Amino acid sequence: GIVIEKNIPIPVRGTKSGKWQRVLSRMDVGDSFAINLTEPNKRRNRERKHSILTHAAKSLDMKIRTRKINDNTLRVWRVE
Repeated sequence: GIVIEKNIPIPVRGTKSGKWQRVLSRMDVGDSFAINLTEPNKRRNRERKHSILTHAAKSLDMKIRTRKINDNTLRVWRVE
């Protein structure tokens, strides 16, 4: 059967350092970069990128802003 144990500490969850965390961590406040949207469904791609980038920035305790520049480009600024 299953043995139930008491007082076993929960291991600390490691932090995942992905592509966007590495990019954002090199930015200073006021820096920006552009992302080309090449997938057929650009709106969904833009929304997905925005979500991923926001999560990455939050994991680094920084704030970003994203704006659609044109149909093919999303620009990301570090604001804090």
